Amino acid sequence: MDAYGEVDAYLRHRVPELLGGPVGHIEKMGSGVWCLCVDGKKYVAKYHIFAPLTRGRAYDVLEVERDVLRALVEAGCRVPAMVALDQTACIAFYEWVGGTTLDDLVQEQSGNHAELARAALRNALAIDGALKRDKGWSQRVAPGGSRPDLLAAWQWASERALWGAEALQRHLQRPPLSRAALDLIGALCAELARRPPVLGSSDYNARNVVISPAGAAFFIEFSKLSWDWTERRIVQYTTSMGGGRCNGGMRSILDARTACSYGQLAGDPCVVRALEGHQIVFQLNAAAALCGALEHPLEASNDALLRAWKNPRERLQAMARALGEPLSDDGDIRRVRALFTLN
Repeated sequence: MDAYGEVDAYLRHRVPELLGGPVGHIEKMGSGVWCLCVDGKKYVAKYHIFAPLTRGRAYDVLEVERDVLRALVEAGCRVPAMVALDQTACIAFYEWVGGTTLDDLVQEQSGNHAELARAALRNALAIDGALKRDKGWSQRVAPGGSRPDLLAAWQWASERALWGAEALQRHLQRPPLSRAALDLIGALCAELARRPPVLGSSDYNARNVVISPAGAAFFIEFSKLSWDWTERRIVQYTTSMGGGRCNGGMRSILDARTACSYGQLAGDPCVVRALEGHQIVFQLNAAAALCGALEHPLEASNDALLRAWKNPRERLQAMARALGEPLSDDGDIRRVRALFTLN
């Protein structure tokens, strides 16, 4: 946005025409994101950095997000409406749905978040259902978001999960895993890959779940569509990473009760196994990232990770504890989790 001059000047000049009133207070919320007050009502403005690269294509990030959000709002999903769009400046304007992310809430407020978890589960399933009703979305998938791309990325994530399992044991000075144990994890990864993916957002994490003042969970960031698994999205939407916090940690709001309710909401108890499997693979990939950073701390990306995850030893111990906590009575899953449970 800096290339377009002073943000303040641009917003004060353009917003009255787009939103029908003068701009009051302007507050920067993050890189390329601002909160505006227009006639006493709040809005969010976001500069889409990749918009010039996708303009005129089927996967134009501004047009995709505009159209997806419109469809999801009409379907009653919890997403913010896009209220205006300046395609020349690559800025979209959205209704303000809240100022707290799920990632921040989980780090700052201890206690039971079961109702929030159920709200997130309901919203994820509602979004799936709304996007399935229009087959045209498959023509607007972003580069790198195809089914073959998903399977290639999953192969990498599966291999990294196996390495993460071994590295976690090593860093916590636990006995190494047997070949049979690693085969259990590999079989789980292969099983998850065989499940049918669905179209949805390619940017799913707990910072893209915004909590409204009334406690509703709104999902944001739909400018790029991709094929992926519902359960994989849910796991990452509901897991707070706590980056940049001195006492931050990887914390999920899913538990056995909410996992069971997911099966009920989906009308298929088998999805709980997939949800739990994706949680294990995600946790092992996080362990792999942290162990890799500890082993090669001078690499730029690893240095950045260690600055964000400030308490690596405590994080590794918490990851091992989380890996040992079951969400269901599934025997195969419990055998995988038992690998990380201290007797």
